[in-house]
Formats: sequence, structure tokens, C-alpha cells
Amino acid sequence: MSRQFTDGEISAAIGRISTEGGTLSRTVVRKHLGGGSSSRIDALLKEYRKTGAGASNGAAGRLPAEVALPRTASAQADPQAKATKGAPASESKTEPQTDELEARNLEAIARLQSEIRVLKIILQSERKARADDATRHLETLEALQSEIETYRATPRGRT
Repeated sequence: MSRQFTDGEISAAIGRISTEGGTLSRTVVRKHLGGGSSSRIDALLKEYRKTGAGASNGAAGRLPAEVALPRTASAQADPQAKATKGAPASESKTEPQTDELEARNLEAIARLQSEIRVLKIILQSERKARADDATRHLETLEALQSEIETYRATPRGRT
């Protein structure tokens, strides 16, 4: 049986695969994670394609090369073009950092959303358990009260 991954872990893996320019498919995500629920991965892939960067690609599940590759790699590939452009060094350094921060933020948001879902489930379970306990305690009190009344009503012989 494969390990159960949180939505955050699955979403983070999808984000990493997408950032690396890999094909977004259930098989690739499961291989990247080393297992996981296929139906959950499918649902998160669908959600990612609908709301994430994959939405602009359609069903292909692959990001365009200019999005998939970090901007530093394309800038370092042609140092002459950079020199002739005369772009300030600070601008080229902040773009990858911003992309990295955005990717990390998206992973953190996905992880937090997953944790919130889990906490909501736990809270709902705890509320139900408390309600069940309260019902059981009330039934026990009523049964004890009935026994006390029966005991009081039973005539006893005096010795």
C-alpha cells in the first residue's frame, strides 16, 4: 500500500515538476512522490490546470520553455546579448528570486490549505465525538435516575 500524501505535498510536487518543465501527468507525479492516491493526484492536477500555470497550456500539461526554465539560465546562455542590452544587473537578479519566492509561496499556500482541510475534518470529528459523549452521558443519567426511582419505590421488609 502506498503512503498517503497531503494535498500540499502533492501540489508542491506538481509545482516542482511544472517548474522543471516536466510533463504533468498522474504517472509522473506518482513517480516523483514515490506513490500516492491516483484519484487525489488527478483531482489536484485538474485543479492545478484550471487555476494554476497549467491552465494556459490546455491538456498538454507542459509549460512553455520560457516559463519552465529559470530566467537566469536563459540570461547566462547568451552573455554577449546581456552585455549589448546593457540591462541593469539588479533587474536580472530579482526576477529569478521573485519566481522562486512565488513558487515557494504557492507551495506554502497549498500546504496550508491542505492542513486547513485536515484540521476541519478533525474539528468536525471532535464535535461529533463530543455530541455522542453528551448523548451517552444524558442516557446514563436518565438510566441512573430511573434506577433510583425504582429503588425508592420498591417496598423493603424491615428486619
